Amino acid sequence: TSLDVSNFNTSSVTEMRYMFGYCEKLTSLDISGWDMTNVSYSKFSGMFNGCSSLNTIYMRGCTDATVNKIKSALSSASISG
Repeated sequence: TSLDVSNFNTSSVTEMRYMFGYCEKLTSLDISGWDMTNVSYSKFSGMFNGCSSLNTIYMRGCTDATVNKIKSALSSASISG
């Protein structure tokens, strides 16, 4: 239900499509420190699709680009908070 992937170095990642897609029991996610600068908006579609239980995301130290892209991915999956 809880996942901490804050230790992932994402600075060179270019695609994150469906990365957490359909993790139906995921309630808490820590992506602190992530840098999604190199991930274009079309390359993270479906990132949170089917994550209906997700209610907490930690993003301490994330770039502004990352925060905006995560917000967009959540909105696309109809997850609000």
